[in-house]
Amino acid sequence: MAELSSKDMTTKFAKLEKFQGVDFRRWQKKMHFLLTTLNVVHVLSSTAPEEKDDETPAEIRKRCKWENDDYICRGHILNGMSDSLFDIYQNVKNAKQLWNDLESKYIAEDASSKKFLVSDFNNYKMMDSRPVMEQYNELLRILGQYAQHNMQMDECIAVSSVIDKLPPSWKDFKHTLKHQKEELSLVQLGSHIRIEESLRGQESDKNKAKPDVGQPSVHMVEGNKINPNHKGKGIKRKFEDRNKPNKNSNVLVCWRCNMTGHLKRDCRVNLNKRGKVNNGAGSSGGGNYKPNGFAPQKGQNFSNLDKPMVYVCSLILESFYVQDDHCTWWIDSGATSHMCRDRRWFEKLALTDDGSIVKMGDESTAKVCGVGIVNLTFTSGKTITLNNVLFVPRLRKNLVSGGCLNSAGFKQVYESDKFILSRFGTFIGLGYFCFGMFRLNVLIPSSDDNDCLLINSSSNDSSKIDDNMLWHARLGHVNFRRMFEMSKYGLIPPFDIGVEKCKTCMLTKITKQPFQTVIRKSNLLDLIHSDLCDFHATPSLGNKKYVVTFIDDSSRFCYVYLLHSKDEALEKFKIYKTEVELQLGVPVKCLRTDRGGEYMDPLYFQSVGIIHETTAPYTPQQNGVAERKNRVLKEMVNSMLSYSGLSKGFWGEAMLTAYGRKEEYLEICCPLYEASMKGNWEVAKGIFDKHKELVRFSINRNYETALHVAAYEGNTLFVKNLATLMDNKDMELQNSNSNTALCLAATTGHVEMAKIMVTKNKTLLDIAGSEGKMPLYMAALSGKHEMVKYLYENSEGMTGGFWTHESRGCVLLSCVEAELFDVALQIVNDCPELAISGGSVLGALAPNKYKELVNEENQALKLLRIIWANIAKLPKAEIDDILKGPADPIKEDENLTKKYSSRILFVAVEMGNTTFIVELIRHYPELVLELNDNKQSIFHVAVLHRHFDIYSLLHEIGSIKDSIINLEDEKGNNMLHFVGILEETTMSNQLQNISGPVLQVRQELVWFKEVKAILPPSLREKKNIAGQSPHQLFTKNHKSLVSKGEEWMKKTSSELMVVAALIVTVSFAAAITFVGGYNQATGMPMLSKDKVFNLFMVTNGASFLFASTSIFFVVSIISSRYTERDFLISLPTKLALVIATLSTSMMYMMIAFSFNFFLLYKKSYRKLMMDGCLAYVNQVHLKYC
Repeated sequence: MAELSSKDMTTKFAKLEKFQGVDFRRWQKKMHFLLTTLNVVHVLSSTAPEEKDDETPAEIRKRCKWENDDYICRGHILNGMSDSLFDIYQNVKNAKQLWNDLESKYIAEDASSKKFLVSDFNNYKMMDSRPVMEQYNELLRILGQYAQHNMQMDECIAVSSVIDKLPPSWKDFKHTLKHQKEELSLVQLGSHIRIEESLRGQESDKNKAKPDVGQPSVHMVEGNKINPNHKGKGIKRKFEDRNKPNKNSNVLVCWRCNMTGHLKRDCRVNLNKRGKVNNGAGSSGGGNYKPNGFAPQKGQNFSNLDKPMVYVCSLILESFYVQDDHCTWWIDSGATSHMCRDRRWFEKLALTDDGSIVKMGDESTAKVCGVGIVNLTFTSGKTITLNNVLFVPRLRKNLVSGGCLNSAGFKQVYESDKFILSRFGTFIGLGYFCFGMFRLNVLIPSSDDNDCLLINSSSNDSSKIDDNMLWHARLGHVNFRRMFEMSKYGLIPPFDIGVEKCKTCMLTKITKQPFQTVIRKSNLLDLIHSDLCDFHATPSLGNKKYVVTFIDDSSRFCYVYLLHSKDEALEKFKIYKTEVELQLGVPVKCLRTDRGGEYMDPLYFQSVGIIHETTAPYTPQQNGVAERKNRVLKEMVNSMLSYSGLSKGFWGEAMLTAYGRKEEYLEICCPLYEASMKGNWEVAKGIFDKHKELVRFSINRNYETALHVAAYEGNTLFVKNLATLMDNKDMELQNSNSNTALCLAATTGHVEMAKIMVTKNKTLLDIAGSEGKMPLYMAALSGKHEMVKYLYENSEGMTGGFWTHESRGCVLLSCVEAELFDVALQIVNDCPELAISGGSVLGALAPNKYKELVNEENQALKLLRIIWANIAKLPKAEIDDILKGPADPIKEDENLTKKYSSRILFVAVEMGNTTFIVELIRHYPELVLELNDNKQSIFHVAVLHRHFDIYSLLHEIGSIKDSIINLEDEKGNNMLHFVGILEETTMSNQLQNISGPVLQVRQELVWFKEVKAILPPSLREKKNIAGQSPHQLFTKNHKSLVSKGEEWMKKTSSELMVVAALIVTVSFAAAITFVGGYNQATGMPMLSKDKVFNLFMVTNGASFLFASTSIFFVVSIISSRYTERDFLISLPTKLALVIATLSTSMMYMMIAFSFNFFLLYKKSYRKLMMDGCLAYVNQVHLKYC
């Protein structure tokens, strides 16, 4: 029986689902059950018996049995895998190792999917369109996977979550379950759901059996018979289901197709045979429907295709069409026909070239390349056939026309962000709201995304396809987008991107997301990237097995060498180094490789002075340039070999073919690039004499010609000579950023260079560069004054066809921001309409850098008056919109706070632009009543930021002043509260001009006193919402400043006291030890009768007196209380007296010293010392008086 059971299990083994790499735990349990049944599962947990020299017969039988069981077990495990996994694991030695390898790989991968299980459960939503029990079982399956991953969830939480996920129509049932007192298990919940669903199904059957209950269907409409004489007046129509049987007549049955709902004369079979019906939807497209699986009809009629047609599709959101999408289908109610961009969807396609176009919602057009049939299979399993679908390759989305579906009898219901499609009461499919439109839930045909596409056309285009494929093969199967760019520059014949993929590229190319870019070296041979790789260990015809690459980081030019073995890599580098250093004249400085041993020769690199950089272990990203080049090489070689049908042994020849012109590039383009950068015309001229075509070829990675490089580097003489060799078309060449050489010259500001180019080809002025910017606009953005003036003078007032109102406004705004007011004023005079729409320019004039516009002849002030005079003529609503300003044209100014950065008027007030405010109020006086978002007037903001000039305007506005003074903001702060608020901008912009914290505090107190004087007494002590009066708020916010003032005052006074004490000491000593000594008889000085001596005594005494007085004031300062009132008058006065008395004492001390010097040396140096003394006195007087 056991043998029979084993055979039976083996024969039924094919029914076990093959393991495809997913759901490993489920497959593992099934396989373990099978192996247990076969009695071979023990080999998965036991080791193989060791073979010995002296084995007994029993041990031999045991070892043979284990090996036989291991063979059976391993074979069943491998047979339970897919072919791809079988190929990977077929060489594993025993079953235990195979089982462990699978567990280590796929259980680890399952562990990483825990977060996806949680997301699946949380995001699961039940729908009314599917059986609830079926969806309940899906949730139980997800919870079962929780247990498999050892993820525990309390059963109460699971039950509550499942109840919340019930469909919206089960709302009452959910409330009933939630209000039950006893706790439910998942099994009990499933029983309740099953009973409830059964009862709902019975009620639905009853409603279908009794159609006349009084509840009409919602979406079906059937009209009653109407008397033609009355034309439907006064007759009520009843909304009924189309499928409901008619009480007044029998059900209509077609005698030809045996279907209900129509007669034989209306049968589609007859109409198709006569050619009266164009596939069920008319010439504009539609949809065919068949109840038996929605299969497409046989025989298609593509009549009237020779006449050019204009079709229409709508535009909901511009962001909807930003990204190409050939996989999904979208409902477009504004489209006149079905449209598809991908040929793979078509079952049949007839290519056309009759000039028919599709007109987009944004006024653009796209060519119609064909008409065909598309079958759409919904996720529900139903299929509809769309006929006369337009093939439009340039379209970004596949569109289904809602009008055509309606004409074909399909019912479309839009509700709750969901689209429901049905016909004659039969459900077909769903769609969901996404990006402003409804996306259909259709099955997407399996395909591999690849940018390499082919054109599939009729036989008359076969030669064109052959040419495209020939060039595609010649260029090493390069990306079609690059070929399309090359065709635009005339490097290859015209090339059109089709919609069918290149099979060779699909077979050989595998893409991966690139790593983040890094900064490249700017000089040649500063850094060399290198890597070694093999091509599946297949020898070439010359028995070469490896290839090594050397890539210059600056030019990205690559050298390729074929190797017999890896140890030749270093020798090839020496050959490469010798060649490039000799050709370019610069040494190799650094080599970057992986950690391969073929490059490890420290002694060599030390001897030649080359830095050898190696990557960190297991981080090929650090050598990404070489790794990516290896991938490109492999893709090109594989594509060339696959396309030509050659064996892999020709990979070496294919490699040399792809990179066979490196010497030519190195000898020509690299020296030309270097000469263009350095302006060496002699070298460049020698190259151009041999290769005249290089004047129009790109010489670096950015597709820049020599003219681009020289223009950017500012080599005017080089550009002048090069322009003589180029025609007008050559001058118009653009780099990869769409910039011409004139754009680069405009950005760098080389006017003479621009004159050379414009003289040669004036059309350059009207060719837009990067992001659609004109050269004039680029020069204005860069602030190049002379360049802007020259380009504007030659642009004929920006009146060309390439200039728009928006582009002119951008130039004007850029000129104002760059302070090119003379050009801006000229633009406004030439284009008066820009002054009317000058909101952005007005916002640019508002910041602090324009607040000094006081000169009547100032061009910026003239510009302001012209713009504001035109704006003031507009209606009040438009003026308010302009004053609110654009999004934030000056938000990058770090001096601006975020409160008022979106309002031009308050930005000017915040920055203290008094002239700007005066000009605006002069033409529009109502602005003084304007409030910002915080209900603050311009005077409140001026007080907050300490702008006295703007605040003083309050005294000139008359009686309106009283209403403004009484205003309070949303926090209850009046104008005096704003004096108490001390912001960082006030400290940095206003108080920094005042020397010392003491005077800063005094200035704040004076400001508080000034504002307090104009406020009514009732507001002076009124508290805000926070319960703070103005004085309390002032004390709180200025506490830190007062502390700094006290510290500064004590420190300064102490330093002055030291100087005063020294003067007192010196003066006292001089008074008792004067020249000449004393008269012993009288005790009087010997020189008492000398006038000079008497002057010495007087000045010395005065110095002593003033120094002592300054010490007295210093003591008074140190002993002060340092209250806010002291900083207003007392402390500043005392400090001024200390400085004044100390300066006077020093002056008298110097005079006394001079007189004493006179007494000693009489008349020898009298005049010299007198002049020095007077000079010192004059200096002290100028500094302190």
